[in-house]
Formats: sequence, structure tokens, C-alpha cells
Amino acid sequence: MRTSISGSCSARRGIAAAMVAAALLVTAACGDSGNEPAVAADGEEPAGNDKPTSETQPAAEMRDVTVALPVPLGLFWSPYIIAAEKFYPEMGINVDLPSVDGSASVAQQISTGNAFAGSVSVRETYAAQAAGGEVMAIAAFGRGLINRVSVPDNSPIKSLADLKGKAIGVPSASDGSVALVKQLMEEAGISEDEYEIPAVGAGGPAVAAAFDSGRIAAYAHGLSDIPALKVNAGMTLRSLMPEKYQALPAEGFVVSEKSMADPKDREVAINLVRGYFLGAWFLQEHPEEAKEIVCGVIPSDCTDDEYVNATLELVSEKFAPDKDGKAGAFDYDNIKILLDMTLGEELTVPVEEAFNGTFLDAINDGLLEQAGT
Repeated sequence: MRTSISGSCSARRGIAAAMVAAALLVTAACGDSGNEPAVAADGEEPAGNDKPTSETQPAAEMRDVTVALPVPLGLFWSPYIIAAEKFYPEMGINVDLPSVDGSASVAQQISTGNAFAGSVSVRETYAAQAAGGEVMAIAAFGRGLINRVSVPDNSPIKSLADLKGKAIGVPSASDGSVALVKQLMEEAGISEDEYEIPAVGAGGPAVAAAFDSGRIAAYAHGLSDIPALKVNAGMTLRSLMPEKYQALPAEGFVVSEKSMADPKDREVAINLVRGYFLGAWFLQEHPEEAKEIVCGVIPSDCTDDEYVNATLELVSEKFAPDKDGKAGAFDYDNIKILLDMTLGEELTVPVEEAFNGTFLDAINDGLLEQAGT
């Protein structure tokens, strides 16, 4: 059975997801509701015969699974695309990748059972768990804060403190980077009346023009703006983010507590994570073949070869796990830093409940060996 991928701009959208008001997703098959074993505490393996398995032999039947994304399928989701083409089928998984409106919506769809799993920001993962959504992240995806404040590489500005009296551009007035700018400037001891936050659009010629004209001295942006500015405007950015933010996690792979309590669902979730990491490593080690796979699925995203190469290189750098460590491991200290920066309120549940490391051993069991083959 062919893997289906939806949510892209290409003709190969796969199985069409019935989405109403950008919320309703294809319903994923879930475990039985009765007599479910409890989810193991952090650091413990599930008891008895419920221990997760990392075996990925071809299955007699394919399991249709919906993995929701916070934004439409594109180059930054390349590890999923590669996994869907190369790894998930041999795991017995037929994955659908629709998008909804942001991480909070992804968490909601998982909580209500309309999606089996999804990629969710650290903030929204914790917020969903704290609100009683009964969801958890079982692995961390990416390293380094996705949003950042940067200046052109040749700028004389060396730190956030140098932005006093300056303008810091953002993609739009409603963009999440606005809150980031305010938080960072407050930490730098600069009050809101001592800087401006004009909206200058997404990364590209308009942002470069705002820099060249002196309208802005810095730009708050996401990862996708880095290759866009480099390719479309010939501008290389330099991050001003303080050292403590350099290792912050990007997002987590989130599933419901109910799924992780069911042996069959748990194995599917573990294999989804394994496939993602295998896809990220494949992108890193076989860039040309990976590019061919990705652009075959989302050709409309691949019209500019230079931009594609720059973006895939960045994805490889940020989302391929370090093979010397444990893939998907949670850095709880940095998670707390990020939550303190973005949540704006006291933590009401332990972070270990929202970011559950119980299943990392099963995720990593034989993973490097499988990547080698």
C-alpha cells in the first residue's frame, strides 16, 4: 500500500483530509478504551508484556495514521516526507500529514482523537497537559530555538543591549516573534518605549530593503526566513540570542496518554518517531537522493534549487539527532527556561509529565543499526 501524504501544495497530496474550519482531521485508529495499562512513570519501562518493541518488520496490514502538523507540509517537514516514502511502509504505517492552524490546534486534535499524533511546540505541549488534555511529548524534535532575533552578518550590533533606541522588524504584528522580542528586550533591561517593532514581512527582499534603508536594525524571525533571505536577498543573518537559548528544544512529538497505554498504539507511536529520525539522518547523509524524494512529493516547493538546497541543509543541521547521544532526549532544564520565557505563568504540573522520557529507550533500541542499513 502506498504511503499517503496530505497537506502539501503538490498534486501528490495523498488521501484528502476532511477538514472543517481547519480543525477536523482524518480520524486515526485508536486503542480499545477498556482495561488499558497505566502509562509508566518517567524513567521506567512499561511492565510485563506491554514493553514497547522497536521491531519494524513488514506488517500483514497497513495501519492508517494521521500525524497533524501546525503548518502546511513543506521543506521543513522533510524528515516526515522521507520517512513516509522510505521507512514507514516497512513499519506497517500509512501516514497522512494534514495541517491545522498552529500547535495548539494540533494538541487539541490529538486530545480529541481526531489525530493520532503530531508535532507540537514546547509551550503548547505543556499548556495542553496542564489544561487536562491528557497528551504528552514522547520525543524532542530539533535543537535550537526556532524563533530568534538576528542582524545582518556585517552589522556592528553585537548584543541585544545594542538595540536600545532601534527598530526590530517582525513578519507581522500578530506574529509570535513579537512576544519573543518583548521578552528578550526586557531581559536586556530595555523598556518597551525604548525600541520599535515594525512589521516588515516575511524573510526576503522586503526585509533586506528594510535593513538597507535603516528602517530596522534587527529582525525577529523563524528558521524558514534564514534561507529565504540568503537566497532571495543575498543576506546572511547572525543571531543575537543569548547563550542560554542556544540549546532550547524546537518541538515535540505528541501523542495521547491513551495511545501510549495501549501496546499496539504505543508501538505505532514509537515507530513514527523512529522513522522521523531515520528520515532526518537520511537527509543528512544522502542529500541528493533525499532532495529527489522530497521534491517528488512537494514539487511546488522546489522551484528554486538554491533555496531548496539551503533549506534542506538547515533542516539537516537542526533536526538530525546527534548520533553520539540519545535521539529525542528531553533537556528538562532548557524546557523550563523556554516555558518561563513563553508561558508567562507558574508551572502547575511537572514538566516530566508533559515531556515523558519513558519511551526513549524503546525509540533508540537498534536505531543506529537500522540507520546504517
